[in-house]
Amino acid sequence: MKTANITLGQARINNVVLAPGNNTFPLTATLDIKTAMRNLKKILAEQKDALKLGNVEISASGNSTVYNGVHIPYYENVLKNVVLTAKIPLIQILMDSTESLAGSNPGLIQGLLGALNKTNEVRA
Repeated sequence: MKTANITLGQARINNVVLAPGNNTFPLTATLDIKTAMRNLKKILAEQKDALKLGNVEISASGNSTVYNGVHIPYYENVLKNVVLTAKIPLIQILMDSTESLAGSNPGLIQGLLGALNKTNEVRA
């Protein structure tokens, strides 16, 4: 996964069978936060138009195709030359990330909500 020509992470799509027409599959992705933070200025500059619309643009290409534990070079060579760019709603990324974190730490959501509520308190 890339933005601003910076590789930010990897996505994995399992058990894909392509059919004629539009194909949609769930994926699991990992994001390199350190790389994103080191390049934040460049990423924000590249994303400014998408961010104005509440989106993030992420590009991806294939780099590995495996069937029964064996790499399939024909597909790998084709997919590495195909770059797909998706406009992903920022709120969806935040919701999915929060849901994932909450699954590993059930008290996280209550803690975040409590912290957010405190930011609205007026102190005398």
